[in-house]
Parts: sequence; structure tokens; C-alpha cells
Amino acid sequence: MQEDRVRIESWRGSLSDSKNTPNDRGHLNFGFSLIFLLVMLYLVFVNFLVVYFKYNHQYISYFIVGILTMFIFLFPFLRFLVYLRIKKSDIIDILLLGIISTIGLLTGLKNGASLFSALISLKDYTLFYLFLLFSRYRPVIKFFKNIKLTFIYFAMISIFLLNFSYTVWMYLNFRGDLNILWFHEYYQNLYFNYIRNGHLRATGFFDTPIQNSIFFGFTTVFFLYSLIYGPKKVLYSIFMFFLTFLSISGLYMTHTRIGFVIILIALIMIFMRKFRNSSILPFIITLSIVFFSFFYIILFSKEPSAVGRIFQYENLFNKLMGNKSLLYSGYGFGNVGPKTKNIAADSAIIESIYTFGLFWAMVYILLFIRLFKKIWKYLSRIQSGKLFFEFSNVFFLSLLYISFFHSLVGKVVVGIFAVFVSIALSKTYNYGYKKENIKQNARIHLNDKLSL
Repeated sequence: MQEDRVRIESWRGSLSDSKNTPNDRGHLNFGFSLIFLLVMLYLVFVNFLVVYFKYNHQYISYFIVGILTMFIFLFPFLRFLVYLRIKKSDIIDILLLGIISTIGLLTGLKNGASLFSALISLKDYTLFYLFLLFSRYRPVIKFFKNIKLTFIYFAMISIFLLNFSYTVWMYLNFRGDLNILWFHEYYQNLYFNYIRNGHLRATGFFDTPIQNSIFFGFTTVFFLYSLIYGPKKVLYSIFMFFLTFLSISGLYMTHTRIGFVIILIALIMIFMRKFRNSSILPFIITLSIVFFSFFYIILFSKEPSAVGRIFQYENLFNKLMGNKSLLYSGYGFGNVGPKTKNIAADSAIIESIYTFGLFWAMVYILLFIRLFKKIWKYLSRIQSGKLFFEFSNVFFLSLLYISFFHSLVGKVVVGIFAVFVSIALSKTYNYGYKKENIKQNARIHLNDKLSL
């Protein structure tokens, strides 16, 4: 009987606490939302900060920026350490990621990579995966739910307008001198073609037009989906249409196709809404676009950058046939990529195979596909989060396509929109979690009444 009274009082106490703290909760929500906005602004400028501090030998500031960036994307994992209850479906995935990371690290050191470069590569291959994996856990969801929806829109619009303004300035003021690129004086050898048909391929605050194109591709999708799935109000619709138009304009200034492919995937997903209960069909359609792209390049394209990607796959095939050890063991962390003196490729899939070997690279890619299915399962539980659900779908499907033709391993543009996906988890799944808690509290209250 005494135990029942304790249960009743604790239930009443929790109810009274929730009634007496609306102002405190409001201030807390505003604080979290402000931090979120500052983090998003920081991520837009982080490329500039890293390059500036590194090449001006301000190593303490360079180190601080690196630690802060790692903390942002390790935050869900650090919150998980408070919870310390791992989901059963994640145990095998984390073990496999640990095995792959260990093999990549040991192999990289064995093949001559420095410990620093090997650890940087390890970070690039695992950080975003861990960020999204642990964003599904309750402590992270409870933290991110405090971020107001208006701040999410404000953050997206703010980072877009900042990068768009700089892209326009860069594009309009180009007179044939690459010194207009903010990183030109720091990079001794520009390994990228920054001019196409006499026009600058504007980079914005990123260091390649590919990242800038991907940025505008995703912002276009966000504004377009906000127009379609958002409130049906005239001023709101006009504003979102205007932002969509500006975003496509920024995408044009990059003179890079990949952003338009992202928009194409988004449009296909709109017409596939009736099949939104299937997590397999979108993958099949995306892979079909990949194969069509290969087919088009092989038969029709004469552009060197496009044809060069086919040659890279051909070289990979020849190396796999000539070096059987590459089937199960690669060159390891720190030995593959544009910042090394060894092999580099314009494809995350090719780089993964060179890094881990064919077998372990396929395992690594399957881990990301499984992660998408897990996040899709969470987001599809609730219909009120259509914008976030559809945007997250396009995010993962676009990364799948991009990985065949570009290498974005560890690139901050992926991290920027991964943060929005993690916020989406809290804004959708949290609703179902809240309903479940209400039902559970009601059952406890009923049982207490019956016991009395």
C-alpha cells in the first residue's frame, strides 16, 4: 500500500512539474535553438577557417576548429554515453564498423601513412555515420526536440543567403583571374578545373564547385518541399518560390551538374508519394539513374571530366584483376585521396575500395544503406513530418548517387544537411514517442486507481 502511494505521488509530482515550468521550458527551447543556428553558421564557414588557420600557421586555432567540429558531430554519441543502452539492431553494425576501422588504420600505418593522416582519414570515414546512427537514440531526440521549427527554417535560409550572396559576388566579379577564389593563395596546385566554357565555377564558401552545387541542390529541394508540403498561405508560398528560384540560380553559377541530379531525384520522389511505404523502390530508381548516367557517358559524352570517371572505374577493375589482395585488403587510412601522394579518385566508392579492399568496402557501403533504412523506418511512422521525411529520403538517395561520381568522404557539406536529418528525427519520431508516453502514464494512473 505504501509503495502504491509513492507511485501515485510521483505521478502527480511529474504532472505538476510539467505545469509549473512553461516559461523555463520556453527559455530553454530558445537557448537550444540559438545554439543550433550558431552551429549551422559555423559549419558554413568551417572550410574557410580550416584553410586560413592551417596555411597561416596558426596551429592552435586550427586545432581548436578541428576539435569543435568533431565535438559537433560526436555530440549524439556523447549523449548516448549518458543513456548507455544500445539498440540490438545496432550491435552488429557498430562491431562491423569497428572491425573495418581497425583494419583500415592498421593497414594504413603498415603501408606508410603517418598516424595523424591515418586518424584524419578514420575520422572522415566514420564521423557522419556515428552522428546519424546515434541521432536515433532517446537522449539525442529529447535534446533536439527543444529546437524550434522557426529556427530550423531561419537557419536554412540564413546559411543559404550567406553562401548565395558570396557565390553571386564571386561569379559576377570574375575577370579571368582565379585569385578571386578565397583559397587560391593557399593552395599551391589547384587540382580542380575551376573554369568551364569561360565562366567561373563559383565555389561560395566551399573549396570546390561540386560542394557548392550539392549545397544549392539540397537547399533547392528544401525550399521546394517547403512550398509543396508547407502551409498553403499566399505570402509563404511566394517567399518559398522566390527562395527556390534563387537557389536554382546559385546552382547554375557553379556550372556543375550534380545539384540538378539532386533536384531530379527530389522530383521523382514527389511523383512516388503513393509508394512512400517502400524503402526499396527509391534505391532501385536511384541506381537506375546511376546506370543511365554511366550509359550516357560511355555512348554520348565527350567531356573530359565525365569520360575520366569511366577510366577510373576501368583502372579499378584492372587493378582488382591484377592484384587479388585488393579484393579483401586495401591501402588503408591515410593512403588514398586527393591530399595524399598515392591513389585518388572522383568516386567515394572507388576510394572506399582502394582504402578497405573490395569486400570490406561493400560491407562499409551496406552499413550506410542499413542506416538509411533504420532512419526511414523512424521518419515514416508519422505523417505530420512530410517535409522532413521527404527531404531525408532525398538526402540519402542523393548521397548514394553522388558516391558513384564524386568523393565527399568527410566533406562538411554532407555534415550540414546530416544535421537537418538528425533534427528531422526529433520532429517526427518524438511525436509518436510522446503519444506512447501519454498512453503509458494513463495506464499507470489507471492501475494505481484500481489498486486503491
